[in-house]
Amino acid sequence: TGEVFRLYGRYFRGDRVRVKLDTPTYTFSPYWPPNTVFDIPILIAHAAYDFNNERIVLILTNRHMESDAPVQVDISNFKLNKKIATRKVVTAKGPESTEPILTTEDFMLNMGDNKTCKIEIKLPPYSVTALLIDGEVLK
Repeated sequence: TGEVFRLYGRYFRGDRVRVKLDTPTYTFSPYWPPNTVFDIPILIAHAAYDFNNERIVLILTNRHMESDAPVQVDISNFKLNKKIATRKVVTAKGPESTEPILTTEDFMLNMGDNKTCKIEIKLPPYSVTALLIDGEVLK
């Protein structure tokens, strides 16, 4: 976990943005207390908007150990400054691995009606993905 924060912490600046997330869950039964069951979301999402750099940063986590997670992101009241965003993905060989694998790539964005941005991506299994999207919040 510390490695992920080291890689992404410098991007996650500004005001937090509310994220609405619809995700499947898996069942977890801890050792203690007995007979307790939790539904744990497979996907986790955090977002922040940096007014100084006019950038929204989404941190998306896929906790599934074996499957990609398709994700659709809809950002409203947001005008893109560029048609290209950056994706940084940290994966590992598995839960026992302590060596992260970092990949970075640029990808095209769907500008929508100039007030929205739609992104469809697949998150690799057991990964943390940062999306860096330049643009301004519309009032």
